Amino acid sequence: MDTSHNHKTPTVTGESPSPSHDEVLADIAHGLQTPLAALAAHIGLVTKKHPRNKHMKICKVLAEDMSDMVRDLVRLARTDTTVRQCVQEKINLGELVTSIIEYIGVLAQSKGIDLTVVTEPDVYVCGAKKQIEEVIANLITNSIKYIDVSLPERNKIVVRVESADTTCSVQITDTGIGIAPDEL
Repeated sequence: MDTSHNHKTPTVTGESPSPSHDEVLADIAHGLQTPLAALAAHIGLVTKKHPRNKHMKICKVLAEDMSDMVRDLVRLARTDTTVRQCVQEKINLGELVTSIIEYIGVLAQSKGIDLTVVTEPDVYVCGAKKQIEEVIANLITNSIKYIDVSLPERNKIVVRVESADTTCSVQITDTGIGIAPDEL
């Protein structure tokens, strides 16, 4: 594929001409996870400043309930193994990661976690932007979720975007519990 132009080039992958009900459900559920987590973090910050505000306490409970429902939807949708259709496009990976950090950063801030992005300029990849964004956002959110906040001096997450020759990588380093080798 020619990646010298910065425009969407439709490339269809998969066998189904249109998304199935389960695919749509999976996309919606996955898309809701990160904004809900960010909303819960904002509510948490406001609740800390105004701990007696009953409306904020109610909002916090409702956001937690919605997050639980979305998690259930994601689990349900994962039972569908159909290959999705996706549009391939040229993506500036550094810009994508930076934009993800802008809206997820409040989660880290609410837990006292230092979230840093280190990116090389002009690292491009060709792929399905929404799916790549979901994967990276999910990994960063999990990193924030599972970090050991009882050790403030170790509350640090570094997200690196690097390239070498014809490859690039997004590395997320944290002090969390990690992922078991058999889960990778």
